Amino acid sequence: MKYNRPRVTASWGTMAKDWERGIDYQRLFNERLKRAQDAIRFAGLGAVLCFNFDNIRYVTGTHIGEWARDKFMRYALCPADGPPHLWDPAPPAKRLSSPWIADNVAAPISTMQGALPPFLGVQTDFARQIKKALVHYGIANEPIGIDVMELPMLRALEDEGIEVVDGQQALLDAREIKTPDEIELLKLAAAMVDGTYVDICKAIRPGTRENELVAIAHDRLFRMGSGGSNALIPFPVHAGGRTRTPSPTASSSRAT
Repeated sequence: MKYNRPRVTASWGTMAKDWERGIDYQRLFNERLKRAQDAIRFAGLGAVLCFNFDNIRYVTGTHIGEWARDKFMRYALCPADGPPHLWDPAPPAKRLSSPWIADNVAAPISTMQGALPPFLGVQTDFARQIKKALVHYGIANEPIGIDVMELPMLRALEDEGIEVVDGQQALLDAREIKTPDEIELLKLAAAMVDGTYVDICKAIRPGTRENELVAIAHDRLFRMGSGGSNALIPFPVHAGGRTRTPSPTASSSRAT
């Protein structure tokens, strides 16, 4: 079997350097946004409203940390034409850390997965906020794609006369083909995982518990610069009879 070595070997380190070409993050952001907007346009949508954290990062080049992934209080509007708009819990911080979005970031309005009850009318304020943005972009009468959303907030958009359709497929189509910088980042991620497996193999001995190996995996990944360590999902480690099919999806205190 022959391997295409130039394409399977990581080319750059995890750190940016002034003396060596590496990942071009500005190019990464520009190419991602172009792919997203091309896909939105091809799908016949005026924009896609993103709540999925990976989609938000893809179209805005911003991140807030995994702790907020399930809060539904951060979202972005990516129009088919024009700059994306971000609603973030900390706009002043984003204007400093992500200056490319500084003119298009504002505070969000969200029911936070039901934490704020319907009688407060938060979903209505949210819908009006989005309608105002759509009018600004000149797409208030065009179908708007949604990736994921709480049902009361979706219904509030419809009450504002906004045509809501599926937008997840458009972004999946955009993200299906990776840019050159994404391919380099995938190589780096694979190298991190290889290093993690080496540390796990060294630690495996009678008495070592599954959750101890999970801790080693997370420690190694974060030390090498991982941004999420498979989000917040524990690195799955199964020992003994738990290795057979079907196997559990979570690790426990079982000793090897």
